[in-house]
Amino acid sequence: MFYAKRHAFTLVEMLVVVAIVILLAGILAPSIHMSLQKAKVARTRSDMNSIRMALMSANDTYGNYVNFNGSNATFNRASISEHGTTYKYVRIGETKTLGGSANTAEETAYTDFMAELSDPTNSALTKRNINQRCIRFLNSTEGYSADKPYTLTENDENLWRDPWGMRYVILINTDGQGMLDVHCTDIQTSMAPDHIKIVPGDVQVYSCGPNTNNEFGFNFKCDPEASSDAKARMCDDIATWHTP
Repeated sequence: MFYAKRHAFTLVEMLVVVAIVILLAGILAPSIHMSLQKAKVARTRSDMNSIRMALMSANDTYGNYVNFNGSNATFNRASISEHGTTYKYVRIGETKTLGGSANTAEETAYTDFMAELSDPTNSALTKRNINQRCIRFLNSTEGYSADKPYTLTENDENLWRDPWGMRYVILINTDGQGMLDVHCTDIQTSMAPDHIKIVPGDVQVYSCGPNTNNEFGFNFKCDPEASSDAKARMCDDIATWHTP
């Protein structure tokens, strides 16, 4: 009986195969990364719409989005004053900026409020801003455990964060005019003192986007009036007032 002689791969053939695999990986990697980013952006938009809808439901139930005389001092401000200009809204959520320091009061207010909307009976929630009836306006997010205090780090980090691990930012109008004066502080160096964008609605939400810096809802691609400043071109925030 005769047996066919097995042909082993030569070193050259193995190197050729490895080179082809590396080449294909290099070609496909950007496409895969882009697809993953698009999926994260889509999830971000879905999350922000859910938060807006929850706040609108709270407003229908209690006659207001938040109680401005509530337990958290951040909600007691009727406006925000920066660079000598007064802006008529309350802002809670992520405050991390490029080279800047965080505002822990705004971040703590966000954590408390998200717990109040999504897990109103949590054992650690001793004071509520507006949701006195303990109505669940939002579903809990993946990784969050209602059996544990929402203040635990493992819960806080999974309490309505964007796909890049950052808190969303919520803007709530305080004068009931149905418009928000959103300012992009120091983003556009050629426009002083700030870049102002008027957006409709009493509630808007934005994410810090892939670069994880809070750029006050500014996105260079979505704001054609932006300057050609290099700093502005880096801005990639995702906001409910942006057109997808």
